[in-house]
Amino acid sequence: MNEPQTSDRTIVLTAATDRLSSFGKPPVSLAERKAADRGLEIAVSYVLQWGMAIASVIVLCGGAIYIWRHGSEPASFRVFLGEPRELCSPIGALQAAWAGRGRGWIQVGIMLLIATPIVRVALSWITFLRKQDWLYFAITSIVFGSLIYSFAGAYSY
Repeated sequence: MNEPQTSDRTIVLTAATDRLSSFGKPPVSLAERKAADRGLEIAVSYVLQWGMAIASVIVLCGGAIYIWRHGSEPASFRVFLGEPRELCSPIGALQAAWAGRGRGWIQVGIMLLIATPIVRVALSWITFLRKQDWLYFAITSIVFGSLIYSFAGAYSY
């Protein structure tokens, strides 16, 4: 007989919370969510596998070109000569690779190897945005922003 009465305020707050959590979408079943998460995992694994494989082939080709052209030169370790200035930027490395220089190919392969996890983060960022998973979208945004900021700062000289 003495059932607790829910106030209108409680009903309104519950309805508002339900609307905010679903953003007008019907609730997704656990099986659908697991299937979507599995699809993301598969896509990310393919990005990482193919990025690693392609980068490795490019570095291997660059190493073969370099050894073919410079393999018989004597090594001199008395004076340290750093990386040529042209290979210190992505555009310079691409131009050197386009010109057929082995060091340019190696540098492009290493840049691709570094870019592979960044593409993975970008893929996750887009997926979380599309799924409207705002917590993971915010976390991924911070990571993605940090990566972009660090690369923009590296080549701003």
